[in-house]
Amino acid sequence: MQIVFVHLGNYKAKHLWTNIKYLQRLFPEIKISVIVDNLSHSRTIKRLNCDAFFFERNNVVNKYLINLYYDKDFRGGFWKYTIERFIALNQWHQANLNQKFLHLESDNLLLGTFPWKKFDQIETLAWLRHNHYMDSGAIFFSPSPVETSWLVNEIFNQINKNSLTNDMYILNNISKLYPKKVLLLPSYNLDWLNSNHFNEPRDVANDNKVKEFCGIFDPAAIGVWLTGSDPRNSLGWIKRYKNHFAPTLNSSQLSFTFENRILVGSGSNISEVIHNLHIHSKQKILFSRISHLFLKFYVITSSNQHIVNIYNPFAAWIAYKDLRKNRRITPFLIYKLFAALIKTRKTELYD
Repeated sequence: MQIVFVHLGNYKAKHLWTNIKYLQRLFPEIKISVIVDNLSHSRTIKRLNCDAFFFERNNVVNKYLINLYYDKDFRGGFWKYTIERFIALNQWHQANLNQKFLHLESDNLLLGTFPWKKFDQIETLAWLRHNHYMDSGAIFFSPSPVETSWLVNEIFNQINKNSLTNDMYILNNISKLYPKKVLLLPSYNLDWLNSNHFNEPRDVANDNKVKEFCGIFDPAAIGVWLTGSDPRNSLGWIKRYKNHFAPTLNSSQLSFTFENRILVGSGSNISEVIHNLHIHSKQKILFSRISHLFLKFYVITSSNQHIVNIYNPFAAWIAYKDLRKNRRITPFLIYKLFAALIKTRKTELYD
């Protein structure tokens, strides 16, 4: 089995390259491939001793994506790339027929407890559920080229039905239509959820999956809660103790410990090992050689919810350049900028 990253577009994504180094230190036996559409990244990939695969768009891809409705000014086509990555993964898989692969989003931090042997036993597609309406491809597993190709055809069908969509809605629709073809990885213990909407009837299958995987996986909720949101969305502020895209799991109901580099979430007197964290704030330090020290710091400060916001001036500069390039600088936005820096610190550019 291989880890496969997809990096489309010109964005430098320095956290991705740091993440690859982190994974090579933690899991040296796992091979890593990177799919790109820009040859400028080739030197970096070669220096990291990874396999590079060049994604070639064709008329079939353009036929389906050209009418897809999304904010084309948002980070150079972010929403298009999140869907297109599955097409790129399919292209890679057709060239690597005898491989299973685990695709990770570039800001996904795997921890040492990650259950590789369990993934070797899976024979269906697998990903994560974020909430009732959206699934997450933060972790995406495919056992064969046949299954990957099938998924891409279903993605095209979903786009034909609704051009006002994104990857999270598409994956959610597919997993509901074909529950036997998609394994939803466990992302919480049901006893952590207080709402009757989720506890009745009880999802026994979810409980069994938690036991099988000896823990849970984080689509985004826990990582955003502990380590903060993307500072580019808040003019440089990394905001902690907030939810992201209304997840099923409310992380404020949990307490966390990080001992012997094992992350554990606890709620309702039940504890579960957490195998990964979605680092939405994209802090390179959390993928570094001292990542465990900073993760320990975030866990300790979450117990009393101190150090709520952290300012990243470099991210603020990137956000400003993005807005200027897309001609989004307005008097109201300038007002929000000063309000964020001086007073409220609640500015959100992309609500």
